[in-house]
Amino acid sequence: MSKLLSLKGEWKNIILINYKFDPVVPAKYLPPDTELDTFNDEHYLSLVGSLYKDTRVKGVIVPFQRTFEEINMRFYIRHKTDNGKWKRGIALVKETFG
Repeated sequence: MSKLLSLKGEWKNIILINYKFDPVVPAKYLPPDTELDTFNDEHYLSLVGSLYKDTRVKGVIVPFQRTFEEINMRFYIRHKTDNGKWKRGIALVKETFG
């Protein structure tokens, strides 16, 4: 599993569009040791648009990147931890910043 980036900020003006999809489609995007997650036995792909404000990486302000628009396409994944519990997350298919 890759390490998480410590990114903090505020999401504003969020739009979220969800699509049910065939679980075969994103298999090439699955990170190692993960599987697709479901909601009510369905797989979802989401298109998310937002304004990200007061962005900090590991508590540090990145010049010229404090406030920006973001659009991403994602699907939902999970992996089993060493103690047998499920940990949920997302896998990004495409992400753009404005």
